[in-house]
Amino acid sequence: MKLGFLRKTALSAALLVLLCVQSAAAKAVIPCGNAIGVTLDLSGCLVVGTGAVSSAGKSCFPAGRAGVKAGDVIKALNGCEVSSVGDISRIVGESGGAELSVSAVRDGKEETFEISPVLDDGGEYKIGVWVKDALSGIGTLTYIDPETSNFGALGHGITDTDSDSFADIDDGNIYKSTVVSVVRGERGKPGELKGVFTESGGAVGTVRENGLLGIYGSVAEIPEKEVMETAAVDEVAKGEAYILSNVEGDSVEKFKIEITDKNSSSRDSKAMTIKVTDPALIQKTGGIVQGMSGSPIIQNGKLVGAVTHVFVNDPTKGYGIFAETMLGGMN
Repeated sequence: MKLGFLRKTALSAALLVLLCVQSAAAKAVIPCGNAIGVTLDLSGCLVVGTGAVSSAGKSCFPAGRAGVKAGDVIKALNGCEVSSVGDISRIVGESGGAELSVSAVRDGKEETFEISPVLDDGGEYKIGVWVKDALSGIGTLTYIDPETSNFGALGHGITDTDSDSFADIDDGNIYKSTVVSVVRGERGKPGELKGVFTESGGAVGTVRENGLLGIYGSVAEIPEKEVMETAAVDEVAKGEAYILSNVEGDSVEKFKIEITDKNSSSRDSKAMTIKVTDPALIQKTGGIVQGMSGSPIIQNGKLVGAVTHVFVNDPTKGYGIFAETMLGGMN
């Protein structure tokens, strides 16, 4: 399932834990704004839920009763590392019903569960767990460093929407994407960019990190686009600015916004409050929608940040991250 990566934030949202990152020196980068397809290979298998196994007319809950929960990341079964859904299916299927020792990670801590597979009514051994080994979705490319080919995108990390857990990844890829339709944002109902991307043409970049401040990696080719300096936090001012965003086809357009507030001490993805003022964007999307996360914010000829969140109760408003913070977020 392809998802638009953009955090939805109500005005009453709980305070996020602030991150301490070193200030990044001003750099010359290429602001992008292109919609991209993102595929991420998870580190291990992410549990998105547990359920019943029907066996001899009875409902059994092997994984649930053992204590497995959504958000757990299964790393190994009986000491054998697992990296795909197929690995788990094979080991469980070959168990013969013998108890399995399941090694998992929960909230950064290692956990061990003992689960006895159950023979279901179809004649297969099951443990009653739904897992996934990859994620995919649509987001926006923020910048490319023309000296290193490194990129930053989204302005916040990617979480799995089924389990609401942060995605610990091994690696991933980005692809060219085309926006085919828009679900307009409305009060209480965030909108979404509907995009398609194809892997047949090959990846245009690799993802090395899914961090709390964005996804980071490198591109295969550096585009011939304008190079622009990034602004220091103290250079960002309340007032007029614009964003670069791809909300139709594969065209990147400029849309007027206003920076209505900023928190200079903030080093997270909610450092700026922004408001869309461009009638054309409001007509097309209703404001900020899922998939626009990562759209570059330009002010006074410099890249000052990126769009990260939308206010659920007013899609014309949202949050942004400082460019300086985002540049310092890659390990």
